[in-house]
Amino acid sequence: MGCGLTDLSHLKYGLDPENDRKMCDAYCSELAGTRLLPASREELSRVFGACELVNITHRLARSRIWGIPLQKVAEWIVEARHAYARI
Repeated sequence: MGCGLTDLSHLKYGLDPENDRKMCDAYCSELAGTRLLPASREELSRVFGACELVNITHRLARSRIWGIPLQKVAEWIVEARHAYARI
């Protein structure tokens, strides 16, 4: 019912770069031609950056409740900046 790219960004969290790329490529190839993805790679990157930012914000908002170490929170902030830059 929701945005599949938001789900994908959640599912691929923590993967190494190669497996991250493989998962994204597989997802996009399955949806090719369905109009469920942005037509251009540039727009897809922006939308996916926004989806990643949603998930990072979710983790940051709950970091204190979950007892996440400050070092990990700092890493998430860096990730959020990178995702925001893609938007």
